[in-house]
Amino acid sequence: MVRNRRWTFRPSCSCGGDEVGYLSRFPGGSAEKIPEIEYLWAAETGNTSVRCIDTDGLGYVYSGATDGTVRKFDKGGREVWCCLLEFPSINKLVAGVACNSDGSELRATCVDSTHRAIKDGLEIWRYTGAGNVSAVIDGEYSYSGKVGMVYKHSATGDTIFSVSGAKGSCLAVDVGGNVFGAGTGGGLTKLDQDGLILWSESVWSGSTFYCISITPAGDICVGGLGNRLMSLSRDREEIWRRMTPVGGSIRGISPDSDENIHVMTQSGQYTKVNKCGF
Repeated sequence: MVRNRRWTFRPSCSCGGDEVGYLSRFPGGSAEKIPEIEYLWAAETGNTSVRCIDTDGLGYVYSGATDGTVRKFDKGGREVWCCLLEFPSINKLVAGVACNSDGSELRATCVDSTHRAIKDGLEIWRYTGAGNVSAVIDGEYSYSGKVGMVYKHSATGDTIFSVSGAKGSCLAVDVGGNVFGAGTGGGLTKLDQDGLILWSESVWSGSTFYCISITPAGDICVGGLGNRLMSLSRDREEIWRRMTPVGGSIRGISPDSDENIHVMTQSGQYTKVNKCGF
């Protein structure tokens, strides 16, 4: 889950045939594209691609990558620790990472359908049979998701509920503990804290959503395939929809305290959209 902070990751690039990952931090502002933004730091993560990111309230950054690593960086971009997770096959993708506000709880959702807890750079437990795409944490509970499924986990990793028929490719939780999931077919699902599906429907036919966030006002913002960005009320009433001016599918969105939406695309472009979609 990406909270209301202006952080993101720069997608991997090809360098001499090797895939090199980068993690970058830059300040928010009116600039629309990455080349126009002043970088505060950039950390190289080796021959891998960073696929997910989260930040805590203390300014630390957590990333998950294609080589099975989860890393923690401090405010200056220095690596605090690197946790290499074990996988049963060659595919070692860490698809989602999520931490709480003080960084004391960190969860990783992995391609092998495991939901894992990491503390001080060490894996302390894993639950098998969970989601394999997304992760979000809310208080003592955490959530994992995949296409058509949403899971809720206890502080020790046990599954509290697993709900089929719910969009789970990306997840967000509001202040009331309701879970919002989005995914293929432009689908959006809302579940209550007990896992009851309150509603589930397609809000943008033909689209696929890759990211979702809840604004401070409680509105839902989703982004995805073909630079599509959409804002809805908590009861799924459309507020606006836009095709953003930056190219490529939207892979990250983060609302700030002024209701602006910070958007990052798969091609590494950044833009800021106000609460009216402009």
